[in-house]
Formats: sequence, structure tokens, C-alpha cells
Amino acid sequence: MKVITFLIFSILAGNGYSQDVLIRNINVINVMTGQIEYDKTILVSDKKIKQISSGPIQIKNTRTVNGKGKFLIPGLWDMHVHTVDSSYLELFIINGVTGIRDMGGAAVNSNNGCESIGYEKLMNWRKLINSGLLTGPRILISGPPVSNTGWATSINIQTPEDARNAVKKLKSLGVDFIKVYEKIPLDAYKALAKEAKVAGLSIAGHVPIETVSLIEAAEAGQRSIEHIRDPLLMCFTSNREELLHFFYEDNWSKSDIEWGLLQYDKCPGTIEALKKYKTWLVPTLTVEKAKVAISDPKFVNDERRRILPKSVQQGFEDYVAKKLSLSTVDKKSDSSWWLRQKLLVTRMHTEGIGFMAGTDCACEGGLPGNSLHNELRLFVEAGFSPLEALQTATINPAMYLKATDSLGIIKEGKNADLVILNQNPLLDIAATESIYAVIQNGQLITYRQITRIKRDLKKKKNIR
Repeated sequence: MKVITFLIFSILAGNGYSQDVLIRNINVINVMTGQIEYDKTILVSDKKIKQISSGPIQIKNTRTVNGKGKFLIPGLWDMHVHTVDSSYLELFIINGVTGIRDMGGAAVNSNNGCESIGYEKLMNWRKLINSGLLTGPRILISGPPVSNTGWATSINIQTPEDARNAVKKLKSLGVDFIKVYEKIPLDAYKALAKEAKVAGLSIAGHVPIETVSLIEAAEAGQRSIEHIRDPLLMCFTSNREELLHFFYEDNWSKSDIEWGLLQYDKCPGTIEALKKYKTWLVPTLTVEKAKVAISDPKFVNDERRRILPKSVQQGFEDYVAKKLSLSTVDKKSDSSWWLRQKLLVTRMHTEGIGFMAGTDCACEGGLPGNSLHNELRLFVEAGFSPLEALQTATINPAMYLKATDSLGIIKEGKNADLVILNQNPLLDIAATESIYAVIQNGQLITYRQITRIKRDLKKKKNIR
């Protein structure tokens, strides 16, 4: 079916996948500075941005896009996803997400959406995408996570030697980075980080909070920290009384308060370490908000979720049922935590910590592609300007990947991963959803084609 999709694109293009694209009179957004260059003409050729001109470009045999009154941004990245099904790939693209960082798993079949399909399928999909036979984003793959949980789908390590062997195994699989998870002993964690560096692999993921501190993770070179978990949350405020108010509101026990205050006292050192070692935060606000969003019928009954695999839909239904069955006290606790999670993002942003957009989709109600736009809106709610929010999905991932020579900004010579918007996202970040067309690795996907993909996905699921 994917090959057929590719052939449709080729036929519509007139002369095949590699045909040049000319975008006329487009307003180009510089995501580094927030400046807009108006009425530019962009030539895309050989999968690159070949020319940016203030005047007309005369060239034959191109697909031409009228960009008058529209805005051009770099392709968006979702830096925390769990890819379960091949349909996700098209969903990412039609939502302007031209790059994803798959945060791992080794599921044999579709699941509740919180664990990725096995790396073999992901690598095969990436190969087909790179060859032009499959429509999808650039994919970074971590494969099975490293943990000490005993889970069958992770690589379990308890000793430094286990850690070194895990790195060798993952390196042999051809992964792009290593996902770290829970309960890894400190000596094994440090050995993992050291061996990964020698192997040319970065580590990212959870901080094993039972065994490794945030400072130790930053010092060891963990490149990004995912989610907002207990020790990090204690840094949501610099006001001790405000923290104590949270403890009392959330009915913490005396021993829990003592633990929380101990973590709070580490916050200045944690912030300093995150800055010093340039550790990125990926708060996955979308999935964090889900615990309170289940009270919103619009969220729970979102029709777009119906095209996802049945197992993912069932996983979400189970999650909703679990949350709705909570006591009033526990529901109040969820709301209290969500408020502080946003405040944590606000404070860390004020402190100058780097952020990247990641959604954890399609876990707990996430929607591949769509959730990235929600994530950007939540960043703005947390105090980011629309430009700063846009940076979390464009130039920041490029800096994280050390790929600013090819990604993250619109300049001649860069990869042609672009999104044409009908509205200006610097005025309202919700404009990132006003997608007119997408160019992924030089391939133009028009609004008409986006509409066709949506229709075909619904047909597969017999949805009107």
C-alpha cells in the first residue's frame, strides 16, 4: 500500500519524486531570530534548499507552489515518540513532523501505544523512507531500552560488565542512541555512559531516580532527560513555603516531606549541572496533561483516535477508566501535580535550561503528529513565546543532534524539510496546525495529497 502511495505522489508530481519544487512569494521565518523575510522565492532541488531569492527564479520542469500570504518554517521534530504502527509515519508527515526520535521498545505487535515496535521494523521503514518508497519522517532509533527492571523487552543490566555488553549489543544492532530506563545501579549507569561515549552513542531517557541523581546523570553525559518526575518536580519553585504548600495540599507524609525537602535542597546544584553539561529537558507535557484531560469529553472522544490500532485505542480506554475510578483525593493530587509540572517548565525555562518538544505519543491518548502541536501550545502556556515554543521543535533538536549544518533552519544548502503554513505561528503558535503543504526530504506533499492521506486512513478503518 505504501508503494502505491509513493506512485500516486510520483504521478501527481508529473515527472517523479526527484522533481524540483519552486515556492513563490513565501514569507520565510528565521527560527533563530524570529525575523521574517517577506516574499521570497525558494528553489528545492536534489532534496536540498538550493536557492533563496528576493526575485523570481526562472527554471523549467518544476512543481510550483504559490506561497503568497503564507509562512515557511523548518520541518518539525517530535523528540519523544513510540512508533507502534506504519500508519503513524504518514500521520507525522501530514502534520508537518518531518523528524522523530523513537524512544524505544521491542514490542512484537501493536500494544497500548507506550512501547515502540521492534527496532527491525523501524529500521526497515526508515530504509524504505530513505529510498523514497515510503512516506514518513526522518527516524532516530534507540531500540530496546536499558534497565534493571527485569522486563523482557529491555536489556537488563546490574553490573558495569553488563553495561558494557549492552552497549556492544546495541551498537551491533545499528541504533542511533541508547535509551536508559529504571533501576540501573549507579556503577552500571556510569559504565554504560562511558562505554556509550567510546562507541559514539549518546544516552537519553529516564533518570533511574532510585539509584542515580539528576546531577550524576548530567555529569555522566546523559543528553536529555524525559518527563518531569519526582526529584525534578521539587525544583518547580525557589520558594520553600510554596513547596511546603504543595506537600500539604497533596497530603504528603512526614517521611515524604523530608525526602522532598532533601531533593529541593539539591535544586541549585541540579540547575547548575543541567546548564554546565548542556542537558536538555523533554517534559512531554501532552502526556502529563492527559491525567487531568480525561475529564474533558472532547479529549476522550477525539474522533482522530479512531484510525489508530485497536490495541492503542483499548490502551487509552483502559487508562481513562483507571483515572475516572480514582478517589476524589487522588484526582485532586493529579491536578496538583499537573499545575506544578507546568511551573517546573516555567522555572527551568527562566533559568536558561534547553527544552525540546516531545509527546510520548501515542501513549495515554496521544495522537501521532497532532500531539506535537498540542505540545507547542502547552509550552506557550508555560511562559514560552511562540518563537521559543517553535524552537523546541526545530532548531533545538538540530542543536541536540549536532546537525545545524543540515537541519533546523531555512538556509541555502540545508535539507529540504519544510512546512508551509497559512498563518503566522509567531503571532499564535496554534498556526502550526494551519498546514498548506509539507516538503519532506525534497518531496512535496500538497494540501490535496494531505487530504487524500487522511481520507485513505479513514477508509482503512471504515470511518466516515
